[in-house]
Amino acid sequence: ASLGEPYGATVASQLQRYPDVSVVISLEPDSIGNLVTNLSVPKCGNAAPAHKRLIGLAIALLQLPNASLYLDGAHAGWLGSPDNLAPTAAVLGEILNNAKTHNANATVRGLTTNVSNYNGLGNQEQQGRDELKYINDLAPLLTAAGYPAHFIVSLLKL
Repeated sequence: ASLGEPYGATVASQLQRYPDVSVVISLEPDSIGNLVTNLSVPKCGNAAPAHKRLIGLAIALLQLPNASLYLDGAHAGWLGSPDNLAPTAAVLGEILNNAKTHNANATVRGLTTNVSNYNGLGNQEQQGRDELKYINDLAPLLTAAGYPAHFIVSLLKL
């Protein structure tokens, strides 16, 4: 926990300096997918328990009135297949439960998707792999896992 605490505490400290500035935080871009699909890679599998615990700690530390907190939920091309949906919801539910061990009131607003890669919102060329289908298929599974099913889908790519 000592590795994650200074980072989360530093970010929280900076946000507390500006309580009148509202922020949206997308936490852990491009790492949640590895906790779902790459556990057979030894370095990913070995790091997964600590990684989930530290993401939970960061969530707990970033519970501020001026911050809307989202975790990055990768994108439809990575986690949108039917075999990945339930494991994705389970990992996100576990991370949120880890946060609650540090702060019983810890919560997130939902998920950001499509942040570090790009899929179209309604990609007809890859059936089942567009962002709209992904979030609609994932939403009930997140709710069942105790994770808020609100989404920000990034469509901006420079």
